[in-house]
Amino acid sequence: MKKITLLMLLVLTSCLTFGQDLVITGVYDGALPGGTPKTVELYVVNDIADLSTYGFGSANNGGGTDGVEVQLAGTASAGDFIYIANEDVNFEKFFGFAPNYVSTAASNNGDDALELFGSVTDDGSGALTGTVIDTFGDINTDGSGEDWEYLDGWAYRVSGTGPDGAAFTLTNFTYSGINANDDDNVEDESTNANATNPWPIGTYTGEASSEPSLAITAPTTGQAYASGTTSVDIVFSTQNFELTGGNVVEYIVNDGTAQTTTSSPITVTTTDGTDYTVTLELKDASGSLDPQVLGTATFSIGSSSTVATVADLRAGEENTEYTLTGEAILTFQKEGRNQKWIQDGTAGILIDDSSGTITTTYAIGDGITGLTGTLTTFRGLLQFVPAADPGAATSTGNTITPQIVTLADLSTNGEAFESQIVVVEDVTISDGGTAWAGSTNYTLSSED
Repeated sequence: MKKITLLMLLVLTSCLTFGQDLVITGVYDGALPGGTPKTVELYVVNDIADLSTYGFGSANNGGGTDGVEVQLAGTASAGDFIYIANEDVNFEKFFGFAPNYVSTAASNNGDDALELFGSVTDDGSGALTGTVIDTFGDINTDGSGEDWEYLDGWAYRVSGTGPDGAAFTLTNFTYSGINANDDDNVEDESTNANATNPWPIGTYTGEASSEPSLAITAPTTGQAYASGTTSVDIVFSTQNFELTGGNVVEYIVNDGTAQTTTSSPITVTTTDGTDYTVTLELKDASGSLDPQVLGTATFSIGSSSTVATVADLRAGEENTEYTLTGEAILTFQKEGRNQKWIQDGTAGILIDDSSGTITTTYAIGDGITGLTGTLTTFRGLLQFVPAADPGAATSTGNTITPQIVTLADLSTNGEAFESQIVVVEDVTISDGGTAWAGSTNYTLSSED
């Protein structure tokens, strides 16, 4: 009798673990003003009579769980999609309908993990608790540079997979690659339907496709690697296709000879100044599939272009490696993402160094020469991502004479002063008081 009881307990436990009725199916990081829309898509697997037992939360910047931040409400039917957005105006403009929930918990910055909770209850003090039933990303890791990063892009769950509990499964999602949405702020591409790389919103199904498929999870499309990179791993996954026996992935690097593999990743030996296209194709025992399933990875190994000034650097192209040969002065820095602001007599730029590539310690006023890295844009802000440590300061104790500007200058031509120290003349600060705080918005006004 005890054995029968134990068996039933194990069966019930299994059902509770794998029988969840809600799953995370996608996340989107938009490129409209303010980085909107930002949204998370959930899919209802089975009818849910009480959605209030479910909740959502985001884990920001690798800082671990924030717990339940949004409690759902009402009922839902199998096959429904639920959307949590950080705002509703641009969401509706971009997708053509209103989100189900609006919450700052959906203000994900392309490197934040997501958690879906079940068994949500109020602990009596107003705080919500729950059990994690599905996860996207690693809640203890900043996603910048990770294979699951979706900065100005998206991720979408493979049909028939999930929920995954507290253990994220990278290959259960497909990824647009970072900056895939950057064109979506232009007039003719300002809706998902017209986007160059549209989010496959509302396409998840609970049943896996029976067709074989191949998905490349790294590198991201068009990724640029720093000079000196000697090899790149092409990471891929297959669905409904077992890589054993006569089943292989055939791949060709540029116009080379076809090779085969039965495992991921494929390691490609690389040289500086070269663009690569690696074409992958599933092959069964007879040598092909009907239809054939292809995947393509494109990337480049940087051969740095040199620029003399920060203004020249700012005029460069994204995902291209540059070396700044002139000296720039460090004007501000903070620990978060190892960010540093530099400028010379021509312009300023933010160095975003989340991976800690620059190991040299600098002080405000130090001159830095020989910076090498690539340009990216984040929320409309141009950034320089370093590829190497430039070494010791080439001068110290420098001071920057701020440009004197008006509020009208900033309003009409703000990018010209981006990441620089400036003095704004003849303005009134209505809510600043006597002490200013970081990461705070203040209202400026002028009579002009």
